[in-house]
Amino acid sequence: MKNYLKKTIMAAFSVTLLTGLAVPSVFAQQSVKVNLPTFKITANDVAIDNNTRLYPVIVYKDTTYLPMTYNDSRFLGLETDWSLDKGLQITKNSMQLSYNPNNRYINSALEDAVISELKTSVNGKVINNKNETLPLLVFRDITYAPLMRYGVDEFNLTFSFDANKGLIINSKATKASSATIPADAKVYSQVFDNVTVILDRSWNNQSGNLYVKENNITKKIGNPNYIYGESYSKVGAIETYSPVNNLSVSDRWVYVVAIDSSASPLISKNVRVNIDTNEVQVTK
Repeated sequence: MKNYLKKTIMAAFSVTLLTGLAVPSVFAQQSVKVNLPTFKITANDVAIDNNTRLYPVIVYKDTTYLPMTYNDSRFLGLETDWSLDKGLQITKNSMQLSYNPNNRYINSALEDAVISELKTSVNGKVINNKNETLPLLVFRDITYAPLMRYGVDEFNLTFSFDANKGLIINSKATKASSATIPADAKVYSQVFDNVTVILDRSWNNQSGNLYVKENNITKKIGNPNYIYGESYSKVGAIETYSPVNNLSVSDRWVYVVAIDSSASPLISKNVRVNIDTNEVQVTK
């Protein structure tokens, strides 16, 4: 019974890149067979509808894998980041965000996953995937890491298995049902069907942070290095920041003007931010 329970509650988290970019194919070469689990899964008191998730819970080597997008990682109190030199970085966070079902897909026969060769670190420790009994996997361009290896000590999670309730996973992170917009901040908002896009003005009375409100849940989206809703120009020694309230939403993308504060020199550009994956792309 003990071995059965251990196999059953073994789970893994897929971690998407913070930018939402797909994992380059050069990092993933060896294919492995995966399947859908036959038991129920509950995470932070939310029943996971596995049949319609774009990144469903999967099973590999009698081990359960729980897929995780940008939103899923933060739902379980984790944070992800990506850079060319450091690769994928996974760290535990003190805040747990609300669940996003991402249920726009019908799962029947699953395609193969692959063993990842992408450089990955967990809480600052680089993972040698070749030596792992349960290696990191890539499924539908999402990186997966085993829960039994990292869940308790690294990710600050608890999990158990019940014959009737199935796999139950909980995060010890503090629950935040919505992002907090400063009460004294001047804001600009625009409604697009059931989505409200919000630009705050808490940074020198300029629009810096980008939020979306959907189903009574407000969350902050976008690259934290970007100042959203602002244009920038410089003539001689005179720098000018100008609020730009032009917003649009199409196919789950928010279109907005932003300044890349990490660039040198500063530059404003047209960008779009994906509401579900948090991917940021420069547009023309």
